[in-house]
Amino acid sequence: MSPTNPPRYRPDYRAAEMRLIARLVLAGDSLCFVGVAGVGKSNLINFLREYQVYTREYFGEETEKIHFPVVDVNQWDQTPEGLGKLMMEALDAEGIAAPPGREGGVIPLSQEERAFVKVRGRLRGICQGLQHHVVMVLDDFDRALEVGPLRMLEQLNGLRSDGNKGLLSYLVFTKRLPHVLGRGHGLEKASKFYDLLRHNLYALEPCVPTDARQIVEHLNLTSTTRVGNQELARICALGGGHAGLLRNIFRVCVEQGLPTGNDAASQLVANQDVRVECRRILEGLHEQEQEVALLVAKGQHTSAHMDTVDHLIRRGILLKTDPLQWFSPVVASYLRDGAPGRG
Repeated sequence: MSPTNPPRYRPDYRAAEMRLIARLVLAGDSLCFVGVAGVGKSNLINFLREYQVYTREYFGEETEKIHFPVVDVNQWDQTPEGLGKLMMEALDAEGIAAPPGREGGVIPLSQEERAFVKVRGRLRGICQGLQHHVVMVLDDFDRALEVGPLRMLEQLNGLRSDGNKGLLSYLVFTKRLPHVLGRGHGLEKASKFYDLLRHNLYALEPCVPTDARQIVEHLNLTSTTRVGNQELARICALGGGHAGLLRNIFRVCVEQGLPTGNDAASQLVANQDVRVECRRILEGLHEQEQEVALLVAKGQHTSAHMDTVDHLIRRGILLKTDPLQWFSPVVASYLRDGAPGRG
């Protein structure tokens, strides 16, 4: 974070989310953020892991004893062994000098238990041996919740109950609600792992204007071509605090200039990268949310759709205004004119 390498984040970046994470983690609890594709999950994870000078305000003296190993579930091969391996690799990457944890002398019979033997031993060494807190970040966990199996997910809860309760938490990121994803195998009714999250499910909304401005200013300062303050302000207004959109609109601004006039948003949707980002946002919603989003954009929704509309408002995708507005005019234009059916 030297003068030649300007900080990507403000000290109070995602302050509301950081306060929430700190409160629950320090209490030994777990939580799940549900956010649309590209909204900035990776930015929040990077902030947690790399900006200890800022996060100390939230975690206090415990900062040095809290670790955030990241499991990228996009790399998962959909087997219990694969998830156990990813978790072990994430713990190894932290480079924590911990005493070896006892893995146990009895070889488990079930596939799911065998998959987590090494993870269990490593966590014992860190949590019980060092008395450090591990916050296992499960990024893009949708597929694991959707396909399970439930026995594999229950091993995650078992890792906590194995003497690590209070020192092992999960920070889960998904695009859709966990209980909807796991409906096919009874996640909501039969999972103790889901019980860890059910009361701590939160929307990861687009970032606030000050954070959005910092994102585009960082892009500008690290770009070979600079744009002016007026253009930066317009990028923020058009992107609506969505990290992926902000990056793509900034790129358009640098390469060809921002379109002007009242149809600037629709002109941006004609750009392939911007359009792909908008499509990712739409396709990251649940099917019912997609249907209602398209109806709202075209002014065709009715009172029968208000429960889903309210849910979209809670997720920060729609703004509670009269009439309803989208968090980004570019997304609104895409949904209104550029997304026939669900494309």
